[in-house]
Amino acid sequence: MNSRLYNPFEKFSFTNEECFLTGKKVNPETEMISVFPEWIMERYSLSDQPFSMLGENKVLYSQLQIPCDSNVLENTINPLEEEIRKAFLEGFESVKKLDETRLFQWMGKLVYGILFRDIAYGVEMQKASGKEFKLSPYLVKKFMNLHNMLQSLVLPMEFKEKNPWSIAVVKVKYSKDIFNYKDETKNLNFSLAMNGFGIVACLQDNGENLIYQNDLLKKIGDTPLHPIQFEELWCRFMYSNYLLEANSQFAFDDDGNKIIVQSIPIKEGDQNPVFKKWDEKMYAQVLANYWKPWGLGMADIYNFPNSPISYLLDEYSNQLIGPDSIELQF
Repeated sequence: MNSRLYNPFEKFSFTNEECFLTGKKVNPETEMISVFPEWIMERYSLSDQPFSMLGENKVLYSQLQIPCDSNVLENTINPLEEEIRKAFLEGFESVKKLDETRLFQWMGKLVYGILFRDIAYGVEMQKASGKEFKLSPYLVKKFMNLHNMLQSLVLPMEFKEKNPWSIAVVKVKYSKDIFNYKDETKNLNFSLAMNGFGIVACLQDNGENLIYQNDLLKKIGDTPLHPIQFEELWCRFMYSNYLLEANSQFAFDDDGNKIIVQSIPIKEGDQNPVFKKWDEKMYAQVLANYWKPWGLGMADIYNFPNSPISYLLDEYSNQLIGPDSIELQF
């Protein structure tokens, strides 16, 4: 691994005395930043709302903070947050125009910030019980790759040939007063909807899910989706990322001027498909978790041998279902 890249996973160093991005010593009294931007917490009154962590403990949004060197905050984090804030408040067209690397950096900072607090909590709990904190090598590698790429905020970095992520931005019929954030940390999935737009992303998939879901995204185009359609899109991305057969691999090299991130292509063959076979029942179970607001359970969604119901695609024409034809609450 390139020595210029800071690796907190080597010794599981997740304390408030070291900058989350560089490892530089910081003052935890004055150099802590919120994982969720202040403007989002203020706009959607989230500061005193509970946020569920991976370990099933709950904290307030305002308590989700990570250590950050003041120079990093001033020179990299603040400019990024302002760029994203401006685009998000303007809506879909501006979000669509954002540079994908900047959008990735913002999403990565948010997801990694939550992971940072989750891991720090786990380390503390294990230490209190006299045990060593352990994380599977699979997750260590995945989380470390995300953190390495996030360091593009402070180090010159080039993503060569293809981006290591899949990001889709769509229109959604959401009012300006709704903020809908979800993540799934094991496979680094991300979902956000607000102010008339929605984002679904797989942050470490070598762009494979964007290829897999390309036909569907073409059919959606700039059509403003009903919220239940957006939830279905999120479920499709999340489930296909789960089906991704091979772990995404990346090489990090230094040419003296910048760090080059090279995606290692997944070699597909009869015995080594890129994606495992789609299981209708398992996918329906994923849908059932996110369609609860509309009172839809597993029995409503899937009845073998029929396919799961869809609010995105018509079962006969396989074309996009018009959002205005969906008689469900927003």
